[in-house]
Amino acid sequence: MPDSSSDLPTEAALRLLLKEERRRVIRTLAERQRETTVDQLAAALCESPAATPRGSRTVDEGDLDDAVLDLLHVHIPVLRDGDVIVYDPQQETVRRGEQFRPVRNLLAAIDAHRDGALTDTA
Repeated sequence: MPDSSSDLPTEAALRLLLKEERRRVIRTLAERQRETTVDQLAAALCESPAATPRGSRTVDEGDLDDAVLDLLHVHIPVLRDGDVIVYDPQQETVRRGEQFRPVRNLLAAIDAHRDGALTDTA
């Protein structure tokens, strides 16, 4: 149950976190104190271990262009609609929205659980 009428329901927050790219956007924004550009987010997505497994390939301009398109047409609209981020199309910048903190906290709990489960099986 949400704590207040403005909180995002847990089920809705979990849906926002289904895609790794959206989780990376949230982690990237959590690491930065200020807004960031779409190009910076695209670079962060391309540098993720999922994008370059075992360092097997380098990031090229085509990868960055694809990441920008995915952000602009898929991931940013989903996160914006959930009020997790605020997107300024004029400046092509992204900053934290009103629901950023609760979604980031949920992601942190999921990450901690995953990391604990990995440690327990090792």
